Amino acid sequence: MQVEADGYVLMWIRQDWLDALHLKAPTTIEELETVAKAFVDHNMGGEDTIGIVGPTVNDRLYNTFLSINHVNNLDGIFQAYQSYPGFWIQGEDGNVVYGSITAETRAALVELNKMYQDGYLDQELGVRKDADEAWKSGRVGILFSPWWHGYNVRDGIANDPAMEWKAYAAPLAADGQWYPKLGGVGSSYCVVRKGYEHPEAAILLNNYLRVNEGKFQEEMTLDAGYYPGRVVITPLDENSVSVRALRAVMKGGEADAFDPANYKLLESDMSAVTECLKAPYDDMGIENWDIGHTVFGRVYSLLMGSAAVEDAAAAGIVNKIYSVTYTQTETMEEKWTSLEKKENDIFLKIIIGEELIDAFDTFVEEWKAEGGDAITAEVQAIVDNK
Repeated sequence: MQVEADGYVLMWIRQDWLDALHLKAPTTIEELETVAKAFVDHNMGGEDTIGIVGPTVNDRLYNTFLSINHVNNLDGIFQAYQSYPGFWIQGEDGNVVYGSITAETRAALVELNKMYQDGYLDQELGVRKDADEAWKSGRVGILFSPWWHGYNVRDGIANDPAMEWKAYAAPLAADGQWYPKLGGVGSSYCVVRKGYEHPEAAILLNNYLRVNEGKFQEEMTLDAGYYPGRVVITPLDENSVSVRALRAVMKGGEADAFDPANYKLLESDMSAVTECLKAPYDDMGIENWDIGHTVFGRVYSLLMGSAAVEDAAAAGIVNKIYSVTYTQTETMEEKWTSLEKKENDIFLKIIIGEELIDAFDTFVEEWKAEGGDAITAEVQAIVDNK
């Protein structure tokens, strides 16, 4: 079971740059363009300032039904056009359609090409060797990543003590709503060989890791993602519950009752928040944080990243977008690799101007003829049989 929060692609922005230029955080595509251009025009990160950074070379431009959590991707901009490339969605007629071949995706590619041509979308898109290095070195103004980007901000602050990243549920679509793509509920499995003498060991091990993970993160240097045999099992709403609990503690109250076996890090988080952040806890500017604290990264990620999702939900602007399937069909096994490569290549070329937008229309025709229509029929059958 994977925490739902991992699927949200948030807009993380240099708040200190906004403050220096007396700008507000952008909420629309038009405002995003204005802010990114201002960052570049004013050389906020030096002469090689990057307004909006893209992914590291060979990483995905957006999350897909087979793979989420791609950092520094461009899903935030696609979503503002209600474009969901890489996902299988239901069209207006109720039938399944692949999100990469829609008119909305075409419009998003036109926008991304404009941003690139105007110079504020990453000029090394498609060849950048390390997108993380770019923002950590202080050259990037805006990036799109999950809530846990906050875990890494101290690496940037080590290079620039004034660096301050804040997350927003943005940019919004033309109707003022936010349309985040979300992943499936599971991404890893523990498999036991048939005939193994003690198959129950896998269950016992994961039960132990699940109950004690909070202690491990405080007492051990071993990364939680690399415990032998570990399978992530967590409530979908873990981050939402955590944000509400931390906010209650910061206001001097008590969190709602929770099961520590399920919300296994929450006791540690609640204990740490008043140590990480200066009282009275109502100003979360980076200068008020103890970035050296052991769990600073997690608490900051929750109160900056996941809190942005919570606030958007409270405002009634969150429209969760799920793929109708997160598994491969029979024809995909044979043809998806080549179809996906075609998609990745042509989308990148359109964005950086090596191909005109008309190439998208050709791509759609070829995608359908080379297996896309057959695959769509198989996905439709999955939906019809649910």
